[in-house]
Amino acid sequence: MDIKCPKCGKSGRIADSSIPAEGRNLKCPECAQIFTVTRQAPTQDASDTQKSKALNMIEDARDRIKRAEIGKAEAECEIDKILNTEIPQTKKHINDCQISLSKSQVQLEEAILCLQTANDLETKKSLLRTIDICKKNVALLSDSKIKLDNVLLAQNQALETYKETSIKYTSVISASTETINRLSNASIVNSNIGVTDISTPDDSVKKKLEATP
Repeated sequence: MDIKCPKCGKSGRIADSSIPAEGRNLKCPECAQIFTVTRQAPTQDASDTQKSKALNMIEDARDRIKRAEIGKAEAECEIDKILNTEIPQTKKHINDCQISLSKSQVQLEEAILCLQTANDLETKKSLLRTIDICKKNVALLSDSKIKLDNVLLAQNQALETYKETSIKYTSVISASTETINRLSNASIVNSNIGVTDISTPDDSVKKKLEATP
């Protein structure tokens, strides 16, 4: 609303929301005159505009809830898949790989011990071939286990990310629901006459008029 100092005529603007129902004392920065400003009675056009704005905000909040519910459902679906399918499968593969790796290491050690006591040339050649195969198996299985460990790590990281995403969507749903309830209970939505100010208080008036305590 527009305001004007009754003494010197200094003018300015102030948000209706910053003026309580009983009025507010302001001090003119130009002449230091203190005067009282009361909130202007809303016109029907202002009421309709505010009501339309509130209804649009409610509709936007409902849209946010719908999108958040879809996003949350997708995140929880991924959580279930990772937690109950992917991670258990990867852990089983790691366990199987570890068992095979341990067997190959034991075979390698046994072949090396046998080679140390073998006297026959053909036996030595056979043991050398076995040792070579065991070394390759150990190297291959060790590499596979490292890769599986990295897969498990990535799955756990993805699980935490989806959990955080689900929490964020839950917060959006909660905040949007609160907005809908607040605006739905406001007189601006429930009446064509009453107006509830939903604008952000305008601090720019401080540049022109100073409020007294």
